Amino acid sequence: MIFGECPYDDCNEPMANPICDNPPMFQRLVCEKCGRIIWLYHSRLDPVAYTEEGFAEKYDLDEATKSIKEKVA
Repeated sequence: MIFGECPYDDCNEPMANPICDNPPMFQRLVCEKCGRIIWLYHSRLDPVAYTEEGFAEKYDLDEATKSIKEKVA
């Protein structure tokens, strides 16, 4: 399980999500309290929850190929 809270500062709803079978990978979720999109990075060592804006700042999402690439600075 990945335990944490909604990454939006004005929400912080507690969350518990089962870890995926083959980490590392991303999952798109919707917070049950505030209804906003959360991107959860599944990792056994360092899971991270991103706001939609925080995810977009760090990663490029290609919906056509269903791929995610880290942006180069």
